[in-house]
Amino acid sequence: MLFNRFSVVCSIVSLVSALILDTPSSQWYSGEDVIVTWQEQPTGDPVFTLVLASSVSPIGLAIASDISPALGSLAITVPDVQPGSYVLEAVNVTNNSDIYAETALFKIL
Repeated sequence: MLFNRFSVVCSIVSLVSALILDTPSSQWYSGEDVIVTWQEQPTGDPVFTLVLASSVSPIGLAIASDISPALGSLAITVPDVQPGSYVLEAVNVTNNSDIYAETALFKIL
């Protein structure tokens, strides 16, 4: 019985995490051109919006939209934001609270 519950939980987790955003390996600077990368999992998510979120502001900043997971990367210019800790979120294009994937915290200076 316990094994069956564990299997169900693993199945749900694998469906939820069909996209993995890579955390930037170094700090970013406002105005800098960077490449955001991710891995698409076999189940695949639909197109997504890339949001820059901070613990300082309750509202994330959409930095790219209608991104195909199959691309695997996207070149962006870091927006002019306050220095601090941020995460990138891949979210549903019609519902920002539906988060497909999120990076760990990284710094923008």
